[in-house]
Amino acid sequence: MKLLPVENGQVTIEAAAKTGYVVYKGSDTTGETDLSEYEWSEGSPVKDTGFNSYSWDYAWTKSSTADTTDHITYSNDNATTIGQGDTNILVQGVNDGTLTQTMTGLEGGKAYSASVFVDVSDGRRASIEVTTPDGKTVSNYTEHYYGVYGSSHSDKKASNYQRIKVQFTVPEGESTALIRLAAAAGADESSYVRFEDVRIYEINADDYQDHYYLEDFEDFDVGFGPFENGVSGQNHMSETSDFTNDTISGRYSLKIQNYEGRNSARTTPATLRLPTNSEVTVSVKYLVSDGGSSSGSSDAGNTGNTGNTGIGTATPATGDTFSPAWLLAVMGSALAAFVGLRRRQRR
Repeated sequence: MKLLPVENGQVTIEAAAKTGYVVYKGSDTTGETDLSEYEWSEGSPVKDTGFNSYSWDYAWTKSSTADTTDHITYSNDNATTIGQGDTNILVQGVNDGTLTQTMTGLEGGKAYSASVFVDVSDGRRASIEVTTPDGKTVSNYTEHYYGVYGSSHSDKKASNYQRIKVQFTVPEGESTALIRLAAAAGADESSYVRFEDVRIYEINADDYQDHYYLEDFEDFDVGFGPFENGVSGQNHMSETSDFTNDTISGRYSLKIQNYEGRNSARTTPATLRLPTNSEVTVSVKYLVSDGGSSSGSSDAGNTGNTGNTGIGTATPATGDTFSPAWLLAVMGSALAAFVGLRRRQRR
């Protein structure tokens, strides 16, 4: 931390390349700012959601089954895959690591989603877990990265970060819940897990009706339901309006931009964990532009069983068009089973 003099209403920073800086109003006598008075993540049930406090006395508690927690650190390493100088929690090496915090200010009887971005070395498990006062626990995890993060409007673009999420309901009369972020033991000293950007959203609880999974994109917290942005990076939630015709029905639809030949959006086991050793039927409602000059397709991939299944030639659709259902065989651990969306090349 450094004192910056104010001259003519301006401050001058001797900045290093690719390094982020934050300027605080400080004391002109000590040259230091008392950060203990700052409320990190004001208004959120989780405090210090971006790990910006750099203090283990503020909100998060770290622990490990090892004799030390020195391998769990605040990190701001520009050499990481994210490369933007954003603060994250790094769990490095063979020892496991856990972060916990009691969320406050929740409302009894309401449903919430809790999520965190993670970057893992291949094969190392990172998980998120929430336990409510009635003793119920929900959890989710990932053990691999499944492609480069494609969102153009995110500081995580071109990184290996992925979002893992859980949903939970707070019991009536309660206002707290315990959130736990965990990194399993690593294979060697180069193994790592990074956590960044915890988010809590009030939601309507999912209603899958008679399906294993159902997404109509009408009640989403952030992102694209079970889909991660693919290579295009230009996908977005299109909203019905008087000026555009980009939605199928309801208020929102997922709009896939014109990027041909590769998946524009795909699921991961952390966003849609398919049942193991089973067959699932997949179908999607679609609308394709260009009046029949192109077509849409979906992919269903699995280790040893990868396919590309077309969902029909584009026509001036009304939004009532469903793809033909196809079977996706999920074998073994379902490690690589996914559903993808792409736009076929024009003919």
